[in-house]
Parts: sequence; C-alpha cells; structure tokens
Amino acid sequence: MTKEQVIKKLIEKAINSGWQVGDIIKEDLGDRFEESLPQVFHQWEWLPFDHDFAKALWGTKRARSQHIIPAWWYHLQQLAISEDRFKYLEQFV
Repeated sequence: MTKEQVIKKLIEKAINSGWQVGDIIKEDLGDRFEESLPQVFHQWEWLPFDHDFAKALWGTKRARSQHIIPAWWYHLQQLAISEDRFKYLEQFV
C-alpha cells in the first residue's frame, strides 16, 4: 500500500469514527475531496497529533500501559517516540 493510500484510509477511518473536521472538509470540498488529498499527504505528520483526529482514530477508551490513559493519548505517545512514524500509523489501516 502506498503512503497516499494509507493516509487516505486513516482519514476515512477517522471520519467514519466521528472526526467532525474531516466531515466538514469532505463536505466543503465535495468532489474535490479526492483531489485535495495530495496536499494533505506532504503534511501527513501533523495530522495524527490533532487531538480530535487522534480520538476518532484510536478511540477514547482506556489503554493498558503503565498508567491508565485514554487510547488516543497512549498512541500519540508511542507515535512521538517511534523511529518510523509512518510505519507506526500504517498498522492502524
């Protein structure tokens, strides 16, 4: 799967899980949504750090770690320390 395909799938997953910004963007762009994705692709690294996006992607239930924290927060921590952020994200497609 290409980087563009993975990012598109992550965006779609977040939208389907209630990411409101994604709905607004998709609604505003309409048919141009697909065309606008390349603009997002070259800036993909910031997207998972958006808290609303992360909550939609990973959920708000508690994650098991050394401390009980929301899943989205846990995954943001793991993403931040990951040597290959894209590879970390790819596993959630």
